[in-house]
Amino acid sequence: LIYYNNWQSIAILGNVTIYKDTFTGDGVTTSYVLSYTPPDANSILVFVGNVQQNPSDAFTLTGATITFSNPPPATHTIIVFHKFSSTDANAPGT
Repeated sequence: LIYYNNWQSIAILGNVTIYKDTFTGDGVTTSYVLSYTPPDANSILVFVGNVQQNPSDAFTLTGATITFSNPPPATHTIIVFHKFSSTDANAPGT
């Protein structure tokens, strides 16, 4: 199925396994390495202390490394959801 939003395909069959990386802030560290290299920063969902973070404002993504503008506070849980872009095992970003 194709729809107009820059002409992208939508997977119409199958299930997508969503992956989650979890880290704990220490108030100093700004960069964390994900277990997967997402296509771009808009392809992941990032939460720090249960607050969703916006790409470019709160973090950048270079390869599999997420870098926060400010270090997440000590003891705050950092959760990154990723790899939900396609059900096609051969598609980019899977």
